Amino acid sequence: MCRVFLAAIMLSVVVACQPAITDLTDYEKGEIAAEVELLNTQFWEAWRAADVDRGMSYYANSPDFTAAINGEILHGFAAFEDMARSVFANIASQSITINESNATVLAPNTVCINEHLTYTQTDNSGVTG
Repeated sequence: MCRVFLAAIMLSVVVACQPAITDLTDYEKGEIAAEVELLNTQFWEAWRAADVDRGMSYYANSPDFTAAINGEILHGFAAFEDMARSVFANIASQSITINESNATVLAPNTVCINEHLTYTQTDNSGVTG
């Protein structure tokens, strides 16, 4: 009895851990990735310009929105927007350089973007970091 139960649990774990199967061709994945990469470029252009309104437009205005910024967990879109506005109010200049960006299509509505970037800013008091 214990072996059958254990085998059933193991089979469930193996089945649950299988990757999602999609019917997307490589061409379709490329089209989706290109669309998301364009959107991502526009997202970073907004933040480079310190355009908080345009930058925030890329986020879902939802009470379920959660973000982790510098070790602090922000719950809700409003909390994130308040933080962004207070940060950008104190920035005199900034530089955002995307060193590497890869978009991986996982499913028709799921794309993972991995990026490595360099960010520097100078605040209104002249401190650069």
